[in-house]
Amino acid sequence: MSRGVGAALVAAVMVLSGCASAAEDVTTTSPSPETPVNPWDLPLEERPDLFDPCAEIPVEAVEAALGGPVRPDEAMRNHKPNELHTCGWRNDEVLLGVVGTWMSREEFLADTEFGPIDTNSNVHGRSSFRTTDRTDQVNSSCYQIFFTAEGAVVVNINLLKTMGQYRGRTFTKSCDVLDEVLESIMDHLPGGDF
Repeated sequence: MSRGVGAALVAAVMVLSGCASAAEDVTTTSPSPETPVNPWDLPLEERPDLFDPCAEIPVEAVEAALGGPVRPDEAMRNHKPNELHTCGWRNDEVLLGVVGTWMSREEFLADTEFGPIDTNSNVHGRSSFRTTDRTDQVNSSCYQIFFTAEGAVVVNINLLKTMGQYRGRTFTKSCDVLDEVLESIMDHLPGGDF
């Protein structure tokens, strides 16, 4: 082998090893930490997928929450990606509805269908809104609204029997029933409260 070819090979190896170390330097540098983005600050088309209660809440959790077998309420089912997802289950005493929407706090507060809204409600360690239907004179409905990383999640209970009958009790308050029901489904609601 000639001295010129040997020098060229040594030079090539040195260049290649320099490239390899430069590449190693690039790959060993840690990426700069990104600050988490509040999905509510993003344009609607850039937000994460909206929470879909029919897909995310197993019927077994609903049955545990309501104390027995339930049937889906097809009239409550809506599936409009990144706009609205609703799902409902019922038994003879209660209708449980869960909604996923990107409706904002301000929109809920301005909605005239709701009664007074408790904006400082806290359920199972999570801050939320609590309200009822404005026209509900018999205390048969209650809403809990969570603002999560996957949209606003509204959990609604409607007592179906006269005199607020629920599990052998009469004159139960719908929000008390909702508190009982929430315990069994909280683990299936999205986190990241905003």
